[in-house]
Amino acid sequence: LQAPQFVYRLESSEDTSKTAGALELTQHELATRLAYFFWESAPDDELIRAADEGELSTPAEIEEQARRLLDDERARGTIRNFHRQWLHLDRVLAEDKLPEQFPNWNEAVREAALEESLLFAESVVFDGGTLSDLLTSNVAFIDSNLAPLYDVDAPPYDWDPVELDSVQRSGILSRIAFLAGNAHAANGSPPLRGVAVMERLLCEPRSSPPADADTSPPSLEPGQGPLTNRDLFEIRTSPAQCQSCHVRIDGYGFGFEQFDAAGQYRETDNGLPVDASGYADGIGNDDLSDGAAELQKLLSESEVVHGCVTEKWLTYALGRSLEPEDACQLETLKQGFIESGGNIQELLLSIVLRPEFRLRPEPTE
Repeated sequence: LQAPQFVYRLESSEDTSKTAGALELTQHELATRLAYFFWESAPDDELIRAADEGELSTPAEIEEQARRLLDDERARGTIRNFHRQWLHLDRVLAEDKLPEQFPNWNEAVREAALEESLLFAESVVFDGGTLSDLLTSNVAFIDSNLAPLYDVDAPPYDWDPVELDSVQRSGILSRIAFLAGNAHAANGSPPLRGVAVMERLLCEPRSSPPADADTSPPSLEPGQGPLTNRDLFEIRTSPAQCQSCHVRIDGYGFGFEQFDAAGQYRETDNGLPVDASGYADGIGNDDLSDGAAELQKLLSESEVVHGCVTEKWLTYALGRSLEPEDACQLETLKQGFIESGGNIQELLLSIVLRPEFRLRPEPTE
């Protein structure tokens, strides 16, 4: 059990005949890369047979096997795992809400919220869907635990697909796992939600707040109010040193103010109308938005977002952070993703068909 060959996926080929500075993987090493990308597990008998017979030598042969792996049920686990990690959806499992405000919030709801988002992502990808579908579809898969929070009737059978109000909810960012996972115990958090969009969909690392910044959830002071959650955050972040970052962060985060700390839709907050207007800045098609549906529509049309999703999938496929040397293939993959209309399956296939997927760097002293 401690043998390196058991613990690690070793790549020890020494064939330098085809690419200077890089080593061509053996057929069995390539089979292993394919299997662990699409299935997160070892090659099956068919993939081993193909490697034995040298049938992973041309792009057409690799594509044939890749499509077979992607069509297999085992590929669904990879899609779920990627989206769980990419959008940090399992944050919701550790979220507690104030019981006096959210009596329906419990462990079963948290687990169901995660499962709903994973089923949704799985459905989009395996129905041949696109990034736009992921960010704009109002189809949901819910159970009896989630129905009250979504304010819909429970389906006849748990996890049956239902259509949500498309004005209120469309896209994976308007689902309870994302919303409740990026919130506090009593209220939603525009900064948490805005930073999540920037980190996960724009590939922008978060900036550190000033050392003396108050990062606790804002609350009403005695004699203050009534104020909405947005009002409190706007007051908190009004100093100039805060605005340098929060004007962008909250431009995204305020778009989710239609949803409370548990991800439930609302039109009023503390007796006042909800203001979910914001501005999407830095996505190429920058524009005003009013609510999560409009914001996700802008994100779904952004080349910046398509590029970020490409980067996330390439990182996942290679199992490492990208280096400057990856810039060329990343740009090529991004353009292909855009030209395909954002087809997610085609993006995954294009990654394994890149020459770089069949190579590893030549070790140096």
